[in-house]
Amino acid sequence: MTRSCNLKEQRSHPDKHEQNEEQKVECSNAGHRGGDDTTGDKKRMGSKELQDKEEARRVLQRVSSSDASNMGMGGTKETVQARELHSNTHPVFGNLLKHDVFLNHRGPDLKKTFVSHLAAALRRAGRDPFLDAKSLVKGQHGLGSINEALNGVHVHVAVFSPGYAESKYCLNELCDMLESKKPLISVFYDVEPVNLRWIEVGPFAKAFEEHLKKGRTKDVVRWRAALSQAADITGFRLVDCDNDTVKLEEKIVAAILNALPAPSPLPIARHPVGLNESSAYVIDQFHKMGDKFLGVMGIHGMGGIGKTTLAREVYNYEQASFGSRCFLKDVKDFKGVGGMEILQMKMVTDLLHVHVKKKNWDFAHWFKKIQGHKVLLVIDDVSERQLFDDLIPDLNMLTPGSRILIASRERDILRSITMDIQEGLLYQVPELNPLDSLDLFLWCAFRRNSIDVVNASFHKWVEEVTSACCGLPLALEIMGGFLADKKNLPDDEKYWREATSALKKNGAIITSLQITYDGLKNDEDKHMFLDIACFMLGHPKKVAMEVWESSGDCGSACWSLSRLIDKCLVKVDVDGNLSMHDLLRNMGRNIVMQRASYKVELQSHIWDPSLAAKILQEKQGSTKLLALSVLGVDSDTACKAEHYAKLAELRYLLLDGYKVNGDFSSWSEDLRWLQWRYCPQEELPWSLKLPNLVVLDLANSDHLIRVWSENIELKFHLRELRMLILTAQQLHQTGAAAPTP
Repeated sequence: MTRSCNLKEQRSHPDKHEQNEEQKVECSNAGHRGGDDTTGDKKRMGSKELQDKEEARRVLQRVSSSDASNMGMGGTKETVQARELHSNTHPVFGNLLKHDVFLNHRGPDLKKTFVSHLAAALRRAGRDPFLDAKSLVKGQHGLGSINEALNGVHVHVAVFSPGYAESKYCLNELCDMLESKKPLISVFYDVEPVNLRWIEVGPFAKAFEEHLKKGRTKDVVRWRAALSQAADITGFRLVDCDNDTVKLEEKIVAAILNALPAPSPLPIARHPVGLNESSAYVIDQFHKMGDKFLGVMGIHGMGGIGKTTLAREVYNYEQASFGSRCFLKDVKDFKGVGGMEILQMKMVTDLLHVHVKKKNWDFAHWFKKIQGHKVLLVIDDVSERQLFDDLIPDLNMLTPGSRILIASRERDILRSITMDIQEGLLYQVPELNPLDSLDLFLWCAFRRNSIDVVNASFHKWVEEVTSACCGLPLALEIMGGFLADKKNLPDDEKYWREATSALKKNGAIITSLQITYDGLKNDEDKHMFLDIACFMLGHPKKVAMEVWESSGDCGSACWSLSRLIDKCLVKVDVDGNLSMHDLLRNMGRNIVMQRASYKVELQSHIWDPSLAAKILQEKQGSTKLLALSVLGVDSDTACKAEHYAKLAELRYLLLDGYKVNGDFSSWSEDLRWLQWRYCPQEELPWSLKLPNLVVLDLANSDHLIRVWSENIELKFHLRELRMLILTAQQLHQTGAAAPTP
């Protein structure tokens, strides 16, 4: 919109009735005037001055109708002054300061064509142009409102057309825009910069002749200087775009977005480390997706790994390129009644720059409006697919060039979202490397960036704690913060000495990690997770799968393992072995101990040698124990076969290196996996009858002459055996009958 009045002029000519009347009517804008000039009446007017006055009169009727009604067309001068004083004392900024761009143009030339299309393009980019009377605050004096608009925006755009100089309103606005020192973007539409420098010839000559005839000599001097200054500003010419107005609009919008002040960044971590490589990768992938397609990227990883921090970093970097942008945090916390509505309203408000009301809320209506904008949307901590679908009912309806970044612990959810579009990628947030881990811990504990400036007495403990955190930012921050005020040696030495053991029991860390475990919907998935955390870490995936598939404890084992991997609870390393983060392992083992209320006889998995010795020495044994490792137990306790007869439900047993003797006939027939590496026997005991054993691991048992006695009935003793492991390098698949070595 173009502001058609100059406050300075109004104040400098208080006694000239004609000029005062002109200033009153100049509370309009040239853009709106042009829009109303749809008939040929004005063109037929003989007097140019009469045309201007008639034009201004009709604009006043539209723009300042509320003023006219208040004045009753016969209000006193005091009434007008009082109302203007009230307006200046209580300015209304609500709708004015939200505008980003002021469009200065000559309405009859371009209002219904180029300028309206440019305004629409800016709105699609999420920017709000101040274009015409519709942008004014209702109930406010037009003059004051336009002044507020011109001063309140961040960027000015002057569109010079052949009829531009005919409007004193456009010229006055140009002077004010240049005086404001704010960025001015010049657009030359069917005119050249030289036409602004030499007004005596070219399309502006006749208009300035008319201005001089009306006695506007001083104004002409000022306008001429402003035009010359504007001509020296590098701008955009229609001819440089092959007379393609769409290309011209795109270039202008890009220049406006670049000229607008950078939006305020979201807070990241107090001491962000390890972000450069990850954020650079995500941003680079976003840019490679181009503007022809919608781009969606999912970032996933275990709790506390830094997904939200990475998402904020990417958002801060990219937000300046998007007028419509929104960051929705902690989405999983809005699953309750009314929660999703709150998220939807925030998204609509941020993306469309409107204030929405809960009454008669219709998200479908607003989502259609969002579809017309290129948006940047970050959705953080998505725990269910439905949460995403409630926010984005149809991804394919969003404008090409839009970018969606989703953070989740659930890789399967992200995969299901991205598979529906052409440009969709996943990225797993890595753990911090040792150097970054040390950097983060040192800053949290000492506010230092180098170990060299830390008291040498702490060096050993710093390395131990940093190593125990295994690159998890959450753990490093919590432990560093806890130890930050405990540097008074020797009094505080105990805290540092016990830090690694305290790490395993830290409530904040465990709670964060356990959210994903608690979110597992199947007991079979939870059972498998605990099996891995307590027993199967480092074991080949295919060995574990044989055990789980035979027992049925994990339902469909392949699906359960896939879900655990998708939720970043379990990994399979390059060698095909099961692995997980050490803190997840600690969390899983803590769950087992808590379930048993720390009563050893109630534990389902025992890996600690002291607890294993205790359970073997119990007279009654345990009916709850499923998995037992005796590694580290004294020989007198571990080598008596009768001690294992009391473990009626035992499924997994590790006996590495022990020479067990005695009666094996009462061992649990539910045993599925027997690991007896470095077995010192020449052959397995003939009384060892394990009809449901699936995996027998005898790797590195150099004393073995044969696996079983020649007279043993294998079909009875080991009828379910599927895998016999004789060396660390080779796996022997067996059927019902095992091969004789």
